[in-house]
Amino acid sequence: MVEQFRPLEKNFEDHFCDKLEGKGFRKRDNGHFDNEDYLDFALIEEFLRITQPEELKEVISEYGERWKKDLQCAIWVLRAEQK
Repeated sequence: MVEQFRPLEKNFEDHFCDKLEGKGFRKRDNGHFDNEDYLDFALIEEFLRITQPEELKEVISEYGERWKKDLQCAIWVLRAEQK
């Protein structure tokens, strides 16, 4: 029974994703997604490079590539505080 609904679900998923992509969202595979943090750090870095390039340069200058791990730790702390 479930198998007969799978094509309908796939059609809906394709339609939904097409609509999102038409609004500027990008389809990404799960390899970019950190299952532990629920974040796509490549997109976060891209966003920071576009919106705050000078600040990001300063952070990278001070912390090197460690800034990503430090950001991840800060997210964990914020999440723990919200519980």
